[in-house]
Amino acid sequence: MDIGKETHEYEFAPLTGDPFAPPVEPAIPAPVEPAPVKEPATT
Repeated sequence: MDIGKETHEYEFAPLTGDPFAPPVEPAIPAPVEPAPVKEPATT
């Protein structure tokens, strides 16, 4: 069962770039992508 939890940590490693970085880091750049999508919509 412990192995399953370790796999989850490794899955986030490639996303954050740091195996010790929390899943909160990748969540910050996520909202930045939809931001440019709203710009053309306002035009």
